[in-house]
Amino acid sequence: CKLTDVDMNAYYGKAVAWAVDKGIIAGYQNGKFGVGDPINREQVATILYRYMKNPAVSDVDGKLAKFPDKGNISEFAKAPLAWAVENNIISGMQDGTVAPKGTAVRAQIASIIMRMDQNGMFNA
Repeated sequence: CKLTDVDMNAYYGKAVAWAVDKGIIAGYQNGKFGVGDPINREQVATILYRYMKNPAVSDVDGKLAKFPDKGNISEFAKAPLAWAVENNIISGMQDGTVAPKGTAVRAQIASIIMRMDQNGMFNA
């Protein structure tokens, strides 16, 4: 695995190498995966978007316009978040924000995966 902090003998080593090889995970610009790092909402959306093979998204800015914190979305995550909104996978927080830098909690991940399954995304 090209990510410098991935121990290929650790329980996660083969999984990370697989995800990197498939283009699902790219790691950080510093060449690290961030093995013990928490994950934020825009990173989750990006991983799922890449897993779904980067589907085309039209009007990215329009799909994100309703979120008052849209300016906080990293460039790499704009299309993935727009895709997630377009497919009703992510609808935003109760306060109307998308909270791209907010830590994703287990309940949110379960909800996201359930919505993807209900949309037939795992049957393709």
